[in-house]
Amino acid sequence: MTPSHFLSARRKIERANQHIKEAQSRINEFLAANFYPPFIDKDPKTGNLRGNFWEPSTQDLPLGTVIGDVVHNLRSALDHTIAEIVRTLGGNDMSSDVHFPAHETRNKLKKAIDGGLKKKIGAELCDFIVDTIKPYKTGNYAL
Repeated sequence: MTPSHFLSARRKIERANQHIKEAQSRINEFLAANFYPPFIDKDPKTGNLRGNFWEPSTQDLPLGTVIGDVVHNLRSALDHTIAEIVRTLGGNDMSSDVHFPAHETRNKLKKAIDGGLKKKIGAELCDFIVDTIKPYKTGNYAL
């Protein structure tokens, strides 16, 4: 395969890495801030002043969208990889079954792959996905 192969998948991974750096930067900024500032208020029962050091501030750590972008780009890289494999093998049908397969169970994964992807990328690569990569809960759950 030439260096141009899997270029779109590599770009998705590069973008995910940029998002990871952004998340790391936000976390570092949050941890460097005084996110539990001390304050003084009145005890509602006695009216006496009291100091409090444990009330969290309203400062936000907005990571949800950044983490979502990381996951989306990494997932897209897997889909782009499968599409590139199909194109490399001479396929041009990019129907709904041309995506990286992941399912709840091994049996559901095999059934989905047998439903169309196997014809496009071959049994050997499908077996590799099922038996080595294991994109199902009891296999490689993190994936």
